[in-house]
Parts: sequence; C-alpha cells; structure tokens
Amino acid sequence: MLVEAPLPKPYAIHDKVTIIISESSSQTSQQKLDAKKDASLKAAVNKFPDLAMFLEGNLTNLGTGVIASADVNAASKFKGDGKFQRTDKFQDKIQATVIDVKPNGVLVLEARKTVGQDREVRTLVLSGECRREDVTDNNTVLSSQLAELTILAHAEGDAKDAASKGFLTRIIEGIFNF
Repeated sequence: MLVEAPLPKPYAIHDKVTIIISESSSQTSQQKLDAKKDASLKAAVNKFPDLAMFLEGNLTNLGTGVIASADVNAASKFKGDGKFQRTDKFQDKIQATVIDVKPNGVLVLEARKTVGQDREVRTLVLSGECRREDVTDNNTVLSSQLAELTILAHAEGDAKDAASKGFLTRIIEGIFNF
C-alpha cells in the first residue's frame, strides 16, 4: 500500500501565519592593549663667536663655556583592558501576514505588534521567508525556520528614558572615553 504525503496548504497574499519567536544569542569579547612610546631630543651650541667679532669677519671662538643648550624628553605609556559580555533571549508569538508567495512556494511574511501600557510603548516588527512545508497544521512556524529573518524591537516611554544615559553624560564619555 502506498500512502501519499498530504500536499502543503496553499497560501495567498493576506493570509495569516503565527510565528513562534524563540531567539537567543550570546556574545563575549575581550581586548587588551599595552602601548609604550619614548622620545628624546638634545641640542647644544657649545662654542659661539662674539657677535661684534662675527660682524667684523672674525670667526674665532672666544669662550669655551656652553652658550646655549636644549634638552627635551617625552614618555607615554597606555595600558587598557576591556571586557564585554551580553546574553539575549527573546520569546514571543506574533501573527504575520503573507505579503508575497513566490513562484517556488516560498512565503514572504511580515508582522507588526505594538503594545502600550502606562505611557510605555513597545513595537515589534518582524519579516522573513519560509517554505510552505514548514508551516504546521496549526498554522504556525518557528522563527528559526525563517530565512532573511529581521526582528526589530523598539521601546519608548519613561522606563526606557530612565535607563538611558543623558545628553551631558554621553558628551562627557565621548570626550573622555578612556
């Protein structure tokens, strides 16, 4: 007996698909710098003819003492150490609209979700492409199955403003960033 696999559900523009977002990322970076620089300059005029005699054409040295000298030293040393570690985890469920069905059956999805509460607004924008076969019978697809996945999350409100650095702080850190 032969049982054929069911054909994937046909989709059209403006159909809805639920995307289950389960994304996590981890970044670690470490950097060290040790730089040293030394410079030295010495100059001296040990013998200089008398100016009156010089103007008369006599170029003999009269004194043996040091008439002029210069001594310049410079040193610079910098030692820097930096560490960065970040872990992000993002889970959500969002309803997406099919905005295009390509000739090979790939669905182009786009979703937008805005949630507002107590003067806080959070906006989530998602776009990506998936195969019709990846959409389950429950009409869901995992975010890990989307190609060209773009997820943008933006927050506005008092909580974000309180957690952000102020204008003056950003300027001072830009000038004295060491």
